[in-house]
Parts: sequence; structure tokens; C-alpha cells
Amino acid sequence: MRARAGLASALGRLGQDEAAIGHYREMLKLNPNDNQGIRDVLAAALLRREDIAGLKDLLTAYEGDGTAAWTYTRALLAFRDGGAADPAALDLVKSAWAANEHVPSILAGKKAPVRLQADYITMGGADEATHYVNAFGAAWRRTPGAIAWLSDGTAHLPPKPPRRPIS
Repeated sequence: MRARAGLASALGRLGQDEAAIGHYREMLKLNPNDNQGIRDVLAAALLRREDIAGLKDLLTAYEGDGTAAWTYTRALLAFRDGGAADPAALDLVKSAWAANEHVPSILAGKKAPVRLQADYITMGGADEATHYVNAFGAAWRRTPGAIAWLSDGTAHLPPKPPRRPIS
């Protein structure tokens, strides 16, 4: 599975997106629990290609996923579909904020991305936000008004309390 993921990634870097997407889809058939995070890579590839129908199918297949990649991408698609005043889109912003409050500021350029550590991402952390913006940020920038809408929609939301270390 790691070799196939490497092959798909190399194909994507070479501009052979359809071949890469095909491998990612097949990998999810072989491993539907997706302990490798292939669904996130596939979602980013589908969004880059503007395969919105395919992306919506993938989001539905992993509906319970509450990571930044899923919640912010759902919010972006809802904004595209319903506009800035869509109540469902605004609710999705709140869910996305609960998953990771760092995404809007990094996406808007108000906060610098953090350096990513190899093979490790902190759920809800600035590194997860940086990873999301690296993979999905271009789609937000291609969507007129989306980043401003997200920034406005999260400006009044309270930050999460800092996590206490477990002793």
C-alpha cells in the first residue's frame, strides 16, 4: 500500500492526475478504513481538478470524518453552492472551527504556516492547519470571496481553551 501511495503521488507530481486519482480510489477499495489518510490526498486531487461530484461522493463515503480536511472542505463546497448567507455553510464553518481554529488565519495569511514534521500531524494543531492549507488552499483562493467569508465567519468564535498535559 505504501508503494502504491508513492506511485500515485509520483504520478500526481508528474501531472498525471487521472492515473493518480485512479490509484487512490483503488487503494480506498482495498483499505476502506484508510489508516494511511489516502482519502485526504484524493480529496485534494479531486478539488484541484474541480471534480466536485467525485469530491462530494468521497465526502459522503467518509461522512463521520471530523478532521480539518473534511470540515473545511465541506464548508468551502457549501459556500460555493449556497453563498455567504447560507445557514448550512455558516454551521459548517463552526464545525470546521471546532476541528481546527488555525486554518482561517493561516489561509488568510494572518498567521505564518508552521514547519511540518515528517509523518506526524497534531489533530487541531497549527501543523494540521498548515497541511490543509498546503493541500487545499489553492481551491479557497480560486473561489472569490471564500477566504474573507471564512475569516468573517470565524472572527467572533472563541478560541479553544489550551490543552492541559495529562499527568
